[in-house]
Amino acid sequence: MTGSRPVPRRRFPRVARVLSMALFAACAASPATSFAATPPSAAAGDVFFSPRASVIQAKSPAGMRTFLSTDHPEYSLQSYVWAGSLVDAGGRVNTFAFCMQRNNESIAGSPLVPVLTSAALFNRSSDPGFVVGGLAGVADLTLPLSLTTRPWSVRAQSFTPGQPPDFIDARVVEGVLGKKGAVYELSAFVPNGATGAPANELLTLYVRAKDATGIMQWGYGPSGFFPQWIYPAQRAAITNDFGNSVGKYLAGTRDPMTNQGDYYYTMPLLEVQRFSVSLGGQVVSKGSGGWIWFDNVEQQFDAAAEQIISNGVKWLEFSVQFPTTKQAMKIGYVEQASVGQLNYAMLHDAHSPKARNGAFTDSVNWDMDKVHITPVQSSLWKSPVSGQSYYTRYRVTLDGARPGQRAHLFIAAKFTNQEVNAGGRHVYEGLFSVTGTLCGEKVTGQAWTEVEPTASL
Repeated sequence: MTGSRPVPRRRFPRVARVLSMALFAACAASPATSFAATPPSAAAGDVFFSPRASVIQAKSPAGMRTFLSTDHPEYSLQSYVWAGSLVDAGGRVNTFAFCMQRNNESIAGSPLVPVLTSAALFNRSSDPGFVVGGLAGVADLTLPLSLTTRPWSVRAQSFTPGQPPDFIDARVVEGVLGKKGAVYELSAFVPNGATGAPANELLTLYVRAKDATGIMQWGYGPSGFFPQWIYPAQRAAITNDFGNSVGKYLAGTRDPMTNQGDYYYTMPLLEVQRFSVSLGGQVVSKGSGGWIWFDNVEQQFDAAAEQIISNGVKWLEFSVQFPTTKQAMKIGYVEQASVGQLNYAMLHDAHSPKARNGAFTDSVNWDMDKVHITPVQSSLWKSPVSGQSYYTRYRVTLDGARPGQRAHLFIAAKFTNQEVNAGGRHVYEGLFSVTGTLCGEKVTGQAWTEVEPTASL
């Protein structure tokens, strides 16, 4: 779900990524914006690398907060995603994911319209299998929604005459969006849409969590541009002239890689203060433990990009949290036949350098050829629902010249059944444990992981 190679039409990672986005606000004092507004010109919505602070979110902390709090109809995709663990009073670890996302879609040959979907997902280790609730529609037509900035809040809400509204929302209740110490509340009141769920069963969910680090940005340049793929000529230059370093290539050539990636921002360590989950009016889990990862992504796609993402894309991604050391990692790859595989791994922590906008940048960024991800062959699990198979354990090796540039990690699913039916497409989204060594130190943590079925696409 969170996490991350987010791509159009959500053919890529995250349940949230296979869904669509919805935004609203609960605070009437804040001005609301509409997703159905006429978008700016296409050029204004290009997502690109820049060595200078050329977009609002790169210029200052205030610019970043403004960007995160604003509807962006100029981009093909805009998403907010939360995912992680909820630890109940008995110490049982459950998984949780929550998303609001907008895609511009052409429906039956019609002009592009803003399609919005929100989703809340919950999976108990004591009774594995996702509970899924969601809302979908077209902005200002079939799904009322809006976004507020002071305080920040997003909400999707649908109405049935004579019944309470279904809704999914998120908001800042203490502090400032993106700053360390900010407190967030996430709420949902939606029908349980999981296969086999009792008729009319409602999922009610509440989570309160506090940001332990503040905002981080993945990718390159002051805007945090994160490439999702590279074309063959770019790969040749990166390999032959820049030592397999995407960052050195971008800095050396200033190739904008227009619409080959996204603007990607994260609050990776939100510490759960309390939560409660009910099904059909009965509390099934509550507690005060766990860690949640938050992602915000904006993307745009031209014709060349559409050719890539529409033709057999594969991916794997780990969004890794090390709460004790206040570190976070993105590890994974995106692969497609015409452009090959792009491996990536980067490390952020509370002592990393900061960009002009106040976001932490990477402390280590591994070159393409230094990232090795190997599934454990004996861990293959076949879903009894879809019949598809997924690896549930992986070994990750990150090479470097010095101990401070190396990692050896073992990443394993916390429990087996974490398959999700995301809009008719089955994917594996869930919580994994992480152990091993990172930069010369032993580490223990967790990862929200997006796994594509074997032999898919």
